[in-house]
Amino acid sequence: MSEIDLEARLKRLETSIEAKLNLDQLQKELDILAKNPTIREILHWIDTQPGLYESGPDSGIPVSQRIDNILGQEEIYRSTAAQLQSISQISIPTVATSQHLVDILPEVRIVYDETLALEAEIEELTTRTIAVLDQWYRLHVRPVNQMAVNIDRALTQAQKQVKAIERSREE
Repeated sequence: MSEIDLEARLKRLETSIEAKLNLDQLQKELDILAKNPTIREILHWIDTQPGLYESGPDSGIPVSQRIDNILGQEEIYRSTAAQLQSISQISIPTVATSQHLVDILPEVRIVYDETLALEAEIEELTTRTIAVLDQWYRLHVRPVNQMAVNIDRALTQAQKQVKAIERSREE
């Protein structure tokens, strides 16, 4: 065997070993990905609905026009992606938590109805309180204030008369 043949054979062996190592690494990565629930769900759908992920027949629209159509809708894609991202960040309660919420819903409804009744009662009491305060002001505060004004006027008048009498005596 010539040196070139040996080098070629060595190169093939190295490539084969490297491919085997890459294949093993790829298999490990695929195994890790297969543990992801989303990936498992996609693989399940691919197995049960093989046509689901296949491209449809070519529509005859030129590639450049399809690209223009897609790029023209870029803002919608971004908006939808942002909405989906925000939805994906919402924590979904466990089944037990959801069931507990369903179980306490009648109690929540009762408390809500009681709250509405209390709000109506508070509204009625507020209206009655305003009426009582208005009546108290009209019947008690206003007359007392008027009496105080009358007394003040009479006092002022009396003081003026006293001063006038004193001035007349001094003259």
